[in-house]
This record gives sequence, C-alpha cells and structure tokens, in this order.
Amino acid sequence: MLVDANRLFLTTDDDDPLERSLNAVRAWLSIKCRVPIEDLVFSDEASYAFAESRRVEAWSTSTDFAKHPQVNAIRFSHPDASVRGRLWVTEIGMRQLEPGGHVEASILLQGFRGHHTELLI
Repeated sequence: MLVDANRLFLTTDDDDPLERSLNAVRAWLSIKCRVPIEDLVFSDEASYAFAESRRVEAWSTSTDFAKHPQVNAIRFSHPDASVRGRLWVTEIGMRQLEPGGHVEASILLQGFRGHHTELLI
C-alpha cells in the first residue's frame, strides 16, 4: 500500500471559504472524472459513478447551530491507468467551525494492489 497525507488550513477573501473550497474539489473532480461536474452535491450522503470505474462518494454533517460546525468528507477512487490491479483512493475531509472561518482540510491518498472491490461498492 502506498500512502500520502496532508493537512491544510484554507482561507479566502470572500464570505464562504467552505463553499469556495468545495468548488475547488468539484473542479479537480471534473478533471479526474473527465466530465463537467460543477453541480455535484456534497451534502448529506451521495454516491456517483463515472466511466472507467471512477467513483465519488460524499458525506456531510452539521449541528443544529446555524449549520456549524460543518464537516464534509469526499472519497474519489479509480483504477490505475498503467498498473493493472492498482486502485487509487483519495479521501478529502473539510471542517469549518464557524461561519466565514477558515477551513481545515485533510487529504489522504492511498494506492492499493490486489482485490479491493469493497472500496468500489
């Protein structure tokens, strides 16, 4: 298994750093899935399948206090284009504790070899 992880703190000049950050993830996924997916919804629980076994799963949770803290989790998985049997999984987590506050993001990239069909379900 190959693993790489990063933790970032994201801020923007506009009023909604979380939505701006989620839009950046949507733009990246549009490139990776090779289709325009600007309207991809990351609220509640969602699952999307694309060509070439590319898959996006998303979860979101919030409290009853003006939707904060807001937490989003996104998983993108796809088979490796050049190594047969390798599966790449990127997991992105985002948390915003208060409206307009910075977004704490974590990005985890994992590469698996062998049978990991449970990640594609």
